[in-house]
Amino acid sequence: MLVSPCCLHSQIRSSLSNSLLVVASRFGMSAYRTLLRKKSMNLNATLIAQFVVFFILAGFTMKFVWPPLTKALDERAQKIADGLAAAERGKAEMAAAEKRVQAQLASANDAGQKRISDAEKRAQGIIDEAKNTASAEAARILAAAKAEADQQVTQAREALRDQVATLAVKGAE
Repeated sequence: MLVSPCCLHSQIRSSLSNSLLVVASRFGMSAYRTLLRKKSMNLNATLIAQFVVFFILAGFTMKFVWPPLTKALDERAQKIADGLAAAERGKAEMAAAEKRVQAQLASANDAGQKRISDAEKRAQGIIDEAKNTASAEAARILAAAKAEADQQVTQAREALRDQVATLAVKGAE
């Protein structure tokens, strides 16, 4: 059965107290006092032994346990620092990419506005050309109609003269 060190310590202390009580009851109080003095001497030896064990454990820990721990902690700190640096680089790259995107959007917007402006100018040119063509065609048609009307008027006058001359000849007869 395994016993935790704390429980073991309590059991030793209680058995020691019981032993002291048994000694005091069998041999009297003087034996009890002698045993207590030996216990205090034992306490000093125990304390010194504990110091020695502590320093041995501390030396062992400093030589064999602490370096791998510090190495692992340093590696972890380096990984964290690298991760933070990568995050900063990523943030900077993202900001630069955002600027490039904004610049491309602005240039695309400008190009689109230029194309719209050019298309409007071409449309206006086509409209003006169509108006000019229509005006010229209308003027030509109007001139042709006027010429035809003048010709018809001339023909009508000649026809009228011929009729007047025929009537005058008939009236003179």
